[in-house]
Amino acid sequence: MKSTLIHILLSRAFSLFAYFFFFGVIHQGHIVAQTKNFPLEFNFHQRLISDTKHRSIRPYNESFNQIRYSAYYLDSSQNNSPFYNFVFKRSVLDVVESDVSLKADPLFNFAIGNSSPNDDYRYFTNSRGFRVLGDIGQKVSFETRFYENQMIYPEYLDEIADQRGIGIGIGRSKPFKDYGLDAATASGYVSYAPLKEINFQFGHGRHFFGNGYRSLLLSDYAPNYPYFSGQYLFFKSKVAYKHISAWMHSRERSPGSGISPETIYKRKAASFNMISFFIHQNLEFSLFEGAIHKLYDESQGSVFPDVSFYTPIFGVSRLLNLSESGMNRIYGASFSSLFLSSIELYGQTMLHESSRFAFQSGLKWLNPLKISNSYLMMEYNYIKPFSYSIDSSRLLQTYSHNGHELAHPIGSGISELIVKGYFEYRKFLFNFQFSHFLRTYGETNLGADIFLPSSSSSVDLMNHRNYFSYVELGYLLNVQTQMKVFINFSRRTNVLSSQTYPENFLMVGFRTNLINNYIDQ
Repeated sequence: MKSTLIHILLSRAFSLFAYFFFFGVIHQGHIVAQTKNFPLEFNFHQRLISDTKHRSIRPYNESFNQIRYSAYYLDSSQNNSPFYNFVFKRSVLDVVESDVSLKADPLFNFAIGNSSPNDDYRYFTNSRGFRVLGDIGQKVSFETRFYENQMIYPEYLDEIADQRGIGIGIGRSKPFKDYGLDAATASGYVSYAPLKEINFQFGHGRHFFGNGYRSLLLSDYAPNYPYFSGQYLFFKSKVAYKHISAWMHSRERSPGSGISPETIYKRKAASFNMISFFIHQNLEFSLFEGAIHKLYDESQGSVFPDVSFYTPIFGVSRLLNLSESGMNRIYGASFSSLFLSSIELYGQTMLHESSRFAFQSGLKWLNPLKISNSYLMMEYNYIKPFSYSIDSSRLLQTYSHNGHELAHPIGSGISELIVKGYFEYRKFLFNFQFSHFLRTYGETNLGADIFLPSSSSSVDLMNHRNYFSYVELGYLLNVQTQMKVFINFSRRTNVLSSQTYPENFLMVGFRTNLINNYIDQ
């Protein structure tokens, strides 16, 4: 794919430019890695909660959250085998020279499975890639990742991918064999911290606002997007602020661009701001605003938002931009209370266009029974029908990117309960989840599909229930990339009115695990 190749080349060129530019301008001195982002993978993130402030702003960052990357991605096990240490304890490339550190690792996800009652159906994932990350001086860090992917989804995910013309969590893709998809993905960033209280980033990636497994404001479900962000700490780290300016696109093709995999889609701009208050050791509270603005108009062609849209100050865009015709806004709040360093009570609310709302409540038990790097949690999410949806005249401003919801992966109009747990003992892993959601379903729309106009409705209604359970056993091979072998079993049961449709899935695999894969839909 021509556009994909260009994107990859630009991503690589950007990383090399950042390396050589900052190598020449940063003060010479002893290397102190203080500006890298932690991977967004949920299970790993939970071990950081009790050690940081402003927990609702992810990904966590070394300078912003005042935690060290090396302290968590370090294998303390004892083994004198040079081969073991090289393959399973270190990065493939691990260099520290003067004021520069550099790591490189392979990334992969090899998995195969089958389903029942359709025993003839086989699904698999074949992802190969790499990452390069490092530090330049004491103020600059960078990371770049690349994956080449081929996959055949379970049928329930294949239906979504086929309907929207996307790869789940990937975006743009092309056909692979009879039922599969082929896609390349790339991400990266350059992080600069002139002071420990300030961090700027320019990159291509994802973000997450909230304390739970789901986010009702901005999640990491949607594919990577170009962005610029700034993070700031005030009043001895009691107040934190983050703003993101991002550039996204719809799944509606631009005029004259054709229908090939390289098709240009109509673009849109996004702006996200969050301010977080660290009230005391056990309580945090944050406020959020997000907005989508179209960059294309049917009558005018390319359009641009008022400069106030990009103003990185909470509330200013709303006050200065009087025209809401090209805008889709949501507002929200999050809180987290940590007791005894092991019990986290958290919640979140979302308000959209005055009458639509969502809320979340959750409870986590960190390191239960004093088992390190483990957790148990329960979470409830409610999203009122038609939340995130907009009227038919503004469909280019849906709260989405590349055919994916920007908040909850299932959309809106749902009531959802999640019970989830993760245990790690001497590199043996046990991971489980049970979830259930309920929504009202119709032949057209009753507020569940955010891509349909908010005025859509249906008279042919039925209750749609979904039960999802998941159990995984694994063994951790390399802490640096969370490399593991695993076997898992999942069961998904759809109940439409009185009809029940159960499916069982068994999968074995070998993968690195730095991102979240949301298969519980």
